[in-house]
Formats: sequence, structure tokens, C-alpha cells
Amino acid sequence: MRQENELARLASRYVDGTITGPELAELERRVLVEDGAAERLSEWCLMHRQIVDILSEDRLHDLIDQMLVGRPGPPRGVFSEVNQRRSRPKTRPGINSRYLRIRAMWPAGLAVAAGVAGLALFFWWRPTLLRVNPLAAPAFANQPNESAAAGAEGRAAVVASLTQLIDASWRSPEAALEQGQLIAAGGRVQLASGRAKVTFDCGAEVVLLGPCDFELQSSMVAILHSGRLTADVPRRAFGFGVLCPGVDLVDLGTSFGVNVEPHGETELHVFKGEVLCSPNQPRLPGAQSLIHVVENEAKHFSRDGSDSSVGDIAMDVDQFESLLALRRSATTAPAGLASQRLALWLAADRAVVTDTEGRVINWPDLLYGDNSAAEDALQPDPDARPQLAIDAINGLPAVRFDGDSDFLLTTPLETTDDQTVVFVCQFTASALDDARTWGGQIINYDGPPSRYLSDTLEPGVLQIGEPLLEADFRPTLLTSQVFAGFVGATTVEAGRVDGLEIGVGRPTLVAYTYNYGAQKSELRINGELVGTARAFAPQGITSRKIIGRHAWMQLFFHGDLAEMLIYNEALPSGQLRATSQYLADKYAIELHASP
Repeated sequence: MRQENELARLASRYVDGTITGPELAELERRVLVEDGAAERLSEWCLMHRQIVDILSEDRLHDLIDQMLVGRPGPPRGVFSEVNQRRSRPKTRPGINSRYLRIRAMWPAGLAVAAGVAGLALFFWWRPTLLRVNPLAAPAFANQPNESAAAGAEGRAAVVASLTQLIDASWRSPEAALEQGQLIAAGGRVQLASGRAKVTFDCGAEVVLLGPCDFELQSSMVAILHSGRLTADVPRRAFGFGVLCPGVDLVDLGTSFGVNVEPHGETELHVFKGEVLCSPNQPRLPGAQSLIHVVENEAKHFSRDGSDSSVGDIAMDVDQFESLLALRRSATTAPAGLASQRLALWLAADRAVVTDTEGRVINWPDLLYGDNSAAEDALQPDPDARPQLAIDAINGLPAVRFDGDSDFLLTTPLETTDDQTVVFVCQFTASALDDARTWGGQIINYDGPPSRYLSDTLEPGVLQIGEPLLEADFRPTLLTSQVFAGFVGATTVEAGRVDGLEIGVGRPTLVAYTYNYGAQKSELRINGELVGTARAFAPQGITSRKIIGRHAWMQLFFHGDLAEMLIYNEALPSGQLRATSQYLADKYAIELHASP
């Protein structure tokens, strides 16, 4: 009984994120040696995840309840994280039958979802193993708005990235932000003129037009005090909210535009999907309390939020045209390029943003096919920016990593257990330097805040680059794998395939397929199958992907990267051949057919 109580104590501290290093080692020892310990820990983590889901559901219910009854004051407490939550009202005047039907379906659906999420999320719920990589620190250094709730290590919680600026001028010198900068909770974007794109960690993309005043409350909530914006919200950011002077807007999977005039009048224009609206003043019994605005509809809301001030208006997409244009998409459909399940597309010949010295600030994710949300690759620190080489690979540009300090980091990108990664690269001469550090990484799925994997009870980390262990290292040898942690002192690597030493100055097409469903991985170099392995570890997770460097070790890529595509599936052979042929034709690379 004493041992059982001790396991329960360690498990409780583990899921609460308060476990110490020695306690974690003891918990891992028990899981490995005690009969049934792993199963009991799994059940404990699942229960914890379900409780988190229930609390999240309760917050959502609170939100809708408050929207239904209205509020006498500004709507700032609805979405914001505060210490004292408002009590749920006992009565709900103005509830309509549509809401009751929707609400009645939540408990059963969310209970099922919580169970599934618990089983899946157990594999990554390791809060004590999260850390902020020291090399990411410069992104925070010049933030003017870090006074909001502090996160780990006393640092303000990051909720979004400033992914693009066009002709931006600021309301004051103190309000100025840098492209690529990470924005903490409580931060503001205050443009005098120009445009800015903010990508929230939840995946929502907001494009702003100056003059504007935009405040970030959390990764799911923002306040538009004044100005104009468009928002594109992927499925994983369902429930993203924008608060305006006279109305709260809650996304239901949409693309929409909002215009808040200086005196507080608000217009909502829904381009796609649906938005729930709640004017923020008290409602009279029987009055319409929750307004659904669907595709190709527009509404006007006055600052006072009264029923008489809510009205239909004509759709006006033109006023948002310059904002919609800022979301980058492929201008033409590339012949042969697979579009289904595309998650990331970076091409060095399209819209790369550089500083005055030609160093890359933003490598935009191109929207094409199923890739409808842009997870740009960024570097706010000038000293860590790779160079855009104009004539790098057969006359086409590439992003050049110096092998010393350069890397890029995407905004959080959702990837699945099955993956296909295809890219065009070449190593540069510095890769053969005898004094260099081994193990340069081209792509790693464990971008900061990085996870330390100490067992196999969580998703693995896809890695492509040179071998990470000094004993295995040979310059320019390409290795692909999913690192799944350790068992004792043994490294667990799923789907590891060691390829070829490709040498320097040789444009190379690399394609790695990790098929967890079929338990098989394949590595192809210039179309030739160089090896297969068993893909036995799951790896689905939403994380920042780091390009040009290992996640938490300073192992940097020496070379050029011209184009990269990530797919959330193991591409069928025909689609992989067509995609490879598209890149081979573009970069004049000769393919060697494999069966």
C-alpha cells in the first residue's frame, strides 16, 4: 500500500508539473520495473487530461452563458485569463431554441472527445520537460509589452508572432515592433499606417491595417480597440475571439473582416463560415441575445450595443482587399505538385522577406491545396538569420545556413503520425571543416519550447540531417528518423534510415516518408530508394518546427535549402513521384528511378 501511495504521489506531481528531477527519475524507474505501474500512470494521466477538458468545457459554457445574458460593462472579462472568475448566472433570459439544441449536444460530444483526447494527449503531457531554448531569448528582448501574466522562468507568456510588416509606421517610438518578433499576452500592435500580420499560436492569422490599436489577451483572444482587420481561423483555433467596443465576436471556423471606427462603431463582414456575436450591453427579456452571422452576411453594431443599433449592411469585401492579399498563396497550380494534406510549403524564390543585409527575417508558408493556414518560418534575431543566396542552386535562390548560428523557427504547426518531407538542398564547403561540430540538422520537429524525451510514452520527434551521435557522424551523410526517447541508456529511434554522403555543392532532392499506419519509413535521395526501416513510434503533435538547427543542441546545418514541403500523410507512390519530378525539373536535378 505504501508503494501504491508513493506512485500516486509521484504521478500527481508529474501531471501537475511540480515533479523534481530526482522524483522524475524515481517515477521512470517504477514504470520500468514495477508490474502494472505503467498502466496505472497512464490511467492517472488520462484522468488528468479529462479533467482539463472538462474545465475547458466549463469555461466555454461560461463564455456562451455570459454572451446570452449580456453584460453591463465592457466585455473584457469574458475571454481574459483572470484570477477571479465570474459566477455562472442562475437564469438565462433570452435563450433561443437554437442555442438550447446546440448546448444539449455538448456534454455527450465533449465527453467522447475528452476520452479520445486523453488517450492521445497522454503521450505528450510532460509539462516538466518543457523549456524555452536560450537561443530563442532575443525574440523577447525588445518587447515593450511584457507586463502580462508571466510564464515559466518569469517570462511573459508568448501568444503570437508578428509574421509580416508592410510599410509599417507606429503611433509612437515606444509602440514599434520588429518583424518576426514574438508577442506576449497583453502586447499591442498600434499602427499609424501600413499593414501587419499577426499569427497566433493557436493558428489564427490576423492581418491589420493602420491606423489601428490591437491588443492580444491570450493565444485565443484579442481586442480590436480601433482599426481594420481580417482573420483567418483554422479548425484547431475554433472559438477564437475578437472583442470590439460594442460587440464580442466568437469564431466558428471562419474567414471574416472587422472594421472599428474611432468612435466605436463596428462592422462585421463574414467571408466564409460563421461568427457568433454578442452585443456587450444588458439584454431585455425576449430580446435577441446571440446573433449568428454566416457567409456573405454583414452586420453593423453601435458602441452602446443596444438592439436598435444592430443592423444588416451590404457586404463590402473591397475595404479589406489589401489585407486579404497579404496572405500569400501560390499564384498558379504547379504541375504535378501534390496538394492534398499539404501542411507547409517554403520556396526560396517566392516572397522571402530579408533585412537590409539580405538576411532572412520571414520565409512565408505558401498557401496551396489543403495548406490553408500559413505557418511562416521566422528569425527575429539578426545574429541568427540565414542569408538569402540569390544564385545558389542551378541559378535559383536558396536560404543559406552558415553552420554556426543560423536557423529559422515556424509558428506552431500541426503534424500527424504519418509524414512526408520533401526538400531540395546542398551542403556548402564549411560542412567539411575539421573543426566543425558534428550532427547538423536540416529539419527538426521539436522547436522551442523543446521537449526532452526520456521515455517512449509520448510522440517522437522527426529529424533529418547528419547523424547526431559523434560515433556515427560523417560529414554530409543524410540520416532520417523519429527520435522517440530512451529506454535506460539506449536511444530509441523509429524509422531510422542512413542515406548517402552526398558531398558539397551537389544539389540534392531528399524525400522521407514515415508511414506509422503501415509501420514503414523510406528515404529517397534524388529519386533513388536508399533504405527502409520500421516506423513504430507515433509522432503527431502541434509544435514549432526548427529549420537549420537541432531543437536544443547547437548542431547547425552547413548548406543551402531551396524548397521544402511537409505533408500530413505518407504520400502515395504516384504523388511522391510527381512531386519529386516537379522539384527535379525546377532545380535541374537528375532523378534515379527506384521500384
